[in-house]
Parts: sequence; C-alpha cells; structure tokens
Amino acid sequence: MLLNLSNRSSVERTRVRPIDFILNIKRQKPELIDPLDLSIDIVTAVLAFGAGFFAFRIRSTFKGGLLWRAWRIIGPSAVIYGFGKVAGILADTLDSPFLLFVQTILELFFVLALASGLYFFHKAWNPKEAPKK
Repeated sequence: MLLNLSNRSSVERTRVRPIDFILNIKRQKPELIDPLDLSIDIVTAVLAFGAGFFAFRIRSTFKGGLLWRAWRIIGPSAVIYGFGKVAGILADTLDSPFLLFVQTILELFFVLALASGLYFFHKAWNPKEAPKK
C-alpha cells in the first residue's frame, strides 16, 4: 500500500507552531490591505502623536512639582504608542514579521510606561505613600 505523501506535506505546511500562534507572526494576510483598517490605523497614529505633543506640553507645567515624576513617564508613552502604530501599518503594508515584532515590543513598552506613570500618580496622590522630605 502506497502512502500519499503530497497530502501529508500539505498538512504539515498548514500546521502552526505554538510560538507563531502566540506572537501571531505567520498570520494569513489578504492580497490588498483593507482601506478602512488602514485609515483607522493612520488616524490612530496621528492622534497618538498629537496626544504625545500635548502630553509633553502638560509635562512642562508640572516640572519640579508633585506630579512631575508621573508625567515624565506618561509623556513619552503616547509617542511610543504612535511609533508602534506606524510599525503596525508598515508591517501590514510590507508583510514583514520583523516589523510585527517591533510593533509588539513598542506596544509592550507603552503599556509598561503607562502603568508605571499611573502608579506614580497614585503614589503622589495617596498621602500614605507620598514621598517624605
């Protein structure tokens, strides 16, 4: 009895490794980028850079004050998110797994910076945890 190896190899080609599934590196992409998805990503990136601009302006008003430590971290986090969106747009356009990885890393940095900035806000506003001079 002969085995049909061509079916076996096609099944092996469609098998997804766990690391690819978790990182979503080898996802199936359409031939053309969805225009609605692309326009939403572009608007989100522009809004993120705009939020970063205003965050840096607000940050300068708190210089040396109680909330300076938190705004020092939150200000750049919006810009990091904007660069993450640009990397995502380029990853979708160029179909690049490396750019998708860069987008994931930048989004991780954004979340970590935002969480630490909010922690410093909490620490500044909570009298029990306020720094003692």
